[in-house]
Amino acid sequence: MVLGVNSKNYFNSFVPGYMSEVSSFNGECTRLPTWVKDISGSVKTSECITMHHGNDCNSDGVFGSVIRPEGGQFVASGHFKSFSDCTNLEKGTEVNVDLEELDESFQSTAAYPFRDVCTCRNFPNAVKQSHANLLGLRLYGNCVYLYDQKNCKGSRKSFGEDGISYTYLGKPGSFQSFQPCDIPPQCFQ
Repeated sequence: MVLGVNSKNYFNSFVPGYMSEVSSFNGECTRLPTWVKDISGSVKTSECITMHHGNDCNSDGVFGSVIRPEGGQFVASGHFKSFSDCTNLEKGTEVNVDLEELDESFQSTAAYPFRDVCTCRNFPNAVKQSHANLLGLRLYGNCVYLYDQKNCKGSRKSFGEDGISYTYLGKPGSFQSFQPCDIPPQCFQ
């Protein structure tokens, strides 16, 4: 995989048209060189990748951003330190989402996977009655609309349009249903 990055230099001044190329041939986690870590501009890639804020493709409490080559250029700004290949759930055109119940230390205590989502899906009743402190949504680089009522009714809020792979939703019951922002092509077959 090849990652092309327009980036700031050490003096935090943007050099227009300057392209840095970072390659990873083994599919493993690749640390970004120090001179590329403050990305301000665009990122292009030949493969689906996830950019991470931490070294060694960990998140340091902040979740990464998925960048797909078919999405064109990804405008990035941040302190990314490493990148890795996308997982199988991030690579395809399917919309995959995991709803997670989190404890007070933000650890997942229960997960509800939704795979190949084409239409509106309601969250399970168990989630609305949960004693979890917080809910999280693993987006796998997808964009979804969340609704405060069942059957995708009521007020709507979008999550994931920027490729972010995870978001915190608040207390159980805040949202009750969701649907993809864009219906994937395989849903029309």
